[in-house]
Amino acid sequence: VNEEIARMKRSRVELQRRLEEEKRKQKEILSAKSAEISILKRSAQRNQTELKRLGQAKEKAEGVGRRHLEELALLKKLQKQKFGIGRNKPISAEQRGTKRWLDARVREATKREEAAERLQEEYKSKLL
Repeated sequence: VNEEIARMKRSRVELQRRLEEEKRKQKEILSAKSAEISILKRSAQRNQTELKRLGQAKEKAEGVGRRHLEELALLKKLQKQKFGIGRNKPISAEQRGTKRWLDARVREATKREEAAERLQEEYKSKLL
């Protein structure tokens, strides 16, 4: 009877040790998973912030592009109205100077438009 009681006590102690070991392992696993979740949440937040920043930059670039297109269209319209492009009539020296000035503005507007388009493509590629 005493031997059986001693054996049962040893068995109980062994079961308690295993239970404590299992609790410790589960606690470590839970802690590791919690840390991993925190890291993933921070990463997702950074990604969301970057996506928002790129979206805002894209909208800004699109706005700049629209304004440049409108300016270019206006300059071309003004050029056609003022100089009768396509009518093949001679123009005065003053008109030639004004035409050169307008041509320069059109070239500048075109360069800005192309730069805005390149920037827009760059943002699109970053979003993908």
